Amino acid sequence: MHPLDRDHVLLAVDLDGASSVWVRPVTGSGLVHGSVLSGVGGLVASASFAMTAACGRAKAERAAHPQGVQLADLFCAQARVRIDALFTALWSNTDDADDAAAKQVLEGRYAFVESGIALPSDEGPWVSPVERGPSVRPDVRRVIPRP
Repeated sequence: MHPLDRDHVLLAVDLDGASSVWVRPVTGSGLVHGSVLSGVGGLVASASFAMTAACGRAKAERAAHPQGVQLADLFCAQARVRIDALFTALWSNTDDADDAAAKQVLEGRYAFVESGIALPSDEGPWVSPVERGPSVRPDVRRVIPRP
């Protein structure tokens, strides 16, 4: 099996395992993390596609540009590092603390943070009216001369 194919199989197994843990049914207990998993899955899929495209192009142009294989290999090594970081972030995060804090916010525990905030007035327009015609203010844009 090609190393890239083997990596894709391992990524699929990891995503499947993560989905069994992360995507919980919507019940009274627990929040749904499916969007996080699908976001990571999309990033992993994008990286996998880019790796496949880089390898395919390097193979197609090997006769004319043999050094392209070295660049594709370097790109794939970098992509693997990014993918590993995504999977590490799936399991090493602050989600439990974030969930607890979000529930406490909804319960009003941190309402003191909002005290003293002046809300914008509902009177008058939220956007200034547009006056047609040339501006009466000086043009202060910086002009960069062309070479």
